Amino acid sequence: MMFQEYALFPHMTVPENVVYGLKGMERWQQKKVLAGMLELVDMEGYEDRYPHQLSGGEQQRVAVARALAPCPAALLLDEPFSNLDADLRAQMRSEVLSILRRAGTTAILVTHDQEEAFILADRVGVLNQGRLEQLGTPEDIYHRPRTPFVARFVGQADFLIAVVKDGQVETELGSFYVDEPIHHRRLRVMIRPDDIDFVIDNQGKATIINREFLGSENLYNIRLGSGEMVRSSQPSTSIYPIDQKVHITANLDHVVVFLYDETEDDSGGKDADF
Repeated sequence: MMFQEYALFPHMTVPENVVYGLKGMERWQQKKVLAGMLELVDMEGYEDRYPHQLSGGEQQRVAVARALAPCPAALLLDEPFSNLDADLRAQMRSEVLSILRRAGTTAILVTHDQEEAFILADRVGVLNQGRLEQLGTPEDIYHRPRTPFVARFVGQADFLIAVVKDGQVETELGSFYVDEPIHHRRLRVMIRPDDIDFVIDNQGKATIINREFLGSENLYNIRLGSGEMVRSSQPSTSIYPIDQKVHITANLDHVVVFLYDETEDDSGGKDADF
């Protein structure tokens, strides 16, 4: 197991920390494992260092080496990057993933960070108060959420009222067919901001309510003619005035259909994990 705080022993050198879990092993075997681990995590030449003499990233690599030294069948990572700053966190995610792949070790990562889960995991499980809501690839979790909770928790999601008429699902943003027959007339469809676009139209039925600048993008909150709200992701250089009337277009190929009642009872998210 690799802890959030690394839990390196401050009075032990790098080698002593790495071989700590190899107590029952012959000395020569410990040295062989140590050499392999230090090479794996690129910490050769640090044999005389103590934890306080290492950077945060170096301490993390030592913690990974110690966890992998006994050759575990699986390694549990408990939010290992949460106490690093943003730049170092991104660097260490990449390094740890590379180390685990080279070692051929299965890892289970616990995190509240959606981006971290998607970057590191081959398969993602979303937990809601201890209950597994969905297990699948990152792409499945994001594009094909099975429950409204997953849809809301993973990324940004808006829900529009929909009705079934003549075999079509009709929404305020357009109509579409579904592959399977739907026996419920009241539905909600989930749509994400990157599937909503708009153009300035003084005769449009939708209105820009506010803009959130997120660095790489602008997130616009837009009120439809019915009063329902949707969000639209636009390039960071695309700036439109508040209260501007717009005409909205939506990519309905990516929407996900839920029963109306399902979305009414689900507003969770505080206690969720990946």
